[in-house]
Amino acid sequence: MPKSKRSKRKATGIKATGDRHLSAVPQAPAPPVALASASRVIDSFAAEFVHWFEDEGAGSAAEAMQSLRAMEAILTAEYKVTGGCSATEFTHDEILAVVEALELEDEALALLDLWHLYVDFLAETGRWTGSGEELEKVHGLLSGPDGLAIVNVPELTEEEESNGFAELPLIQRTTELLRWIDRGKELTATGALRLKDIAPAAACVGVNARGAQNAPRVPQPLPGFEAPVQEEGLKVRSMHEVPILNVIWRTLTGMGLLILGPTSVRPGPDVERWLNGTPEQKVELSRGFVTEFLIANLDDSNSWLEVAQNSGFLLEVAALLAGTTEEPVARNALDRFALEAAGMPDYLAGIAAASARKRLDTLTELGIFETGGYYRVRPVVVQCIAAVDERVRADNEEQYDDESLTFLPTAPGHPGGPADANSTYQLKITLRESEPPIWRRVLVPASAALGELHNVVQAAFGWEDSHMHLFSAGNRSRGGTFQPVGWDGRQPENSIDEASVQVGQLLSKKKEKLTYVYDFGDDWIHDITLEEILDKEEAGALPRCTDGSGLGPEEDSGGVWGWTNMVRTANDPRAEDHADIREWLGLRPGERVDPESFSLPDTNERLKRLR
Repeated sequence: MPKSKRSKRKATGIKATGDRHLSAVPQAPAPPVALASASRVIDSFAAEFVHWFEDEGAGSAAEAMQSLRAMEAILTAEYKVTGGCSATEFTHDEILAVVEALELEDEALALLDLWHLYVDFLAETGRWTGSGEELEKVHGLLSGPDGLAIVNVPELTEEEESNGFAELPLIQRTTELLRWIDRGKELTATGALRLKDIAPAAACVGVNARGAQNAPRVPQPLPGFEAPVQEEGLKVRSMHEVPILNVIWRTLTGMGLLILGPTSVRPGPDVERWLNGTPEQKVELSRGFVTEFLIANLDDSNSWLEVAQNSGFLLEVAALLAGTTEEPVARNALDRFALEAAGMPDYLAGIAAASARKRLDTLTELGIFETGGYYRVRPVVVQCIAAVDERVRADNEEQYDDESLTFLPTAPGHPGGPADANSTYQLKITLRESEPPIWRRVLVPASAALGELHNVVQAAFGWEDSHMHLFSAGNRSRGGTFQPVGWDGRQPENSIDEASVQVGQLLSKKKEKLTYVYDFGDDWIHDITLEEILDKEEAGALPRCTDGSGLGPEEDSGGVWGWTNMVRTANDPRAEDHADIREWLGLRPGERVDPESFSLPDTNERLKRLR
């Protein structure tokens, strides 16, 4: 039997408004056979349902019984609408027929949520008597609401699909970029195009920008208050400061259409199919590219105000999904949509709308949306939106299904009880994908707050604490993260204040892990593993480093891959950027960079300042 795909959640609204929901369900005369039989079946497993309901965290025993009462009312309505009912199986069409007949709007959403809980109970306890295929369909239907539209993919002919993708400006501009790259282009030590190549590459994707060594760092302004680009174009220090080029580049490399080497980029094997393949091959590649581009665009963390970025992300997803329906969002009503449909508070709706509007308008320019007064998705792109929707929902479900994520709050602002004040943790902190490996072994109190652990990581690796950071346990996702309170006194959305959580509340057994991400541009990912639990007396002065390896990277050096290439270039007199990189690193004549060097005394000197 297929496993439930429903994210665990509170069965909200059952107790407070249950009577209103029940009274809204039309009460048909109870046929003595079908309904009486269904009612007896429900009564037979009522006690087990109550235990399951409580274990799921869906509510109390009283709410569980009220849910069963509601299900009996739903079965009555089902009988009236369809002429039959069963307590242990439903079909996709039966559920749709009942919902359409009831026309309950908000009440229907609550009933669907309750219905979903009930179906999950049947599936997980082996009581579902329908087919596995039908169960998947039912789960797909009942997973739909959650405030977001359900994507209905239109049927297109092969010719319509081929022409639709070929006419997308996004595909056309990407094709121009691939033709310009031709057999390959040179890269800098950080894996980016050289300054002289930024202008032609940006022109391919429709942007007036050029590389300039003395260009000021592109700021991350308050959403809605971006400075207009001057006529001479945007001056940037890196291709990654050109948003559209950056996302297209990331998508191409992620799909293997571009292959990055130490000093150059070259086309992947599928580029020939992209440029000269059959219509079917081009459609397949275009479909995958548009889907991955949209996901990369949604995940493009470039907002200076974290709460606006997260809320703008949610609003962008909602607008994309609404754009596949008959009721797309009006361009001049995005603020109201944020307030009403997305359910955002007043203070957040405006800034979230500003954050999302520019990105949605960019998607219009790229052909994702049709032109006009609404954010209406082009028919050929709807299938890609459906794939994005499935991916976003799957990512959200992993947050709840992964047993390692039991840290989510059990009390306001805290994952669990306080850590043992008499325990010391031996942690190994490894910079992910570093080669040669860069790691530190440190001792910290189990009672240390995550904010204090942040300071330990910074000191242990020699970081300068000049960028944003976050902690997560298990999968890195948009929810369940730990971050500091923002400059405005507000906590970033879907996160917990790192100062309120102790390391020992998240790690309690050897080999359990945390993830620490520093600088959302370079993406320095640190894996933190609990190696040993020691008594406070034997640990000595804390925090303290006991071992390590590898030179800590320089800030803004392009991530692990960029830093590796920077070291190689600095040590190779034949490398084209050799002199520039050495100057950037501040190296003296004859001095080399030793990537394996590590000084325990220097590291502990920095950690001593935290005591």
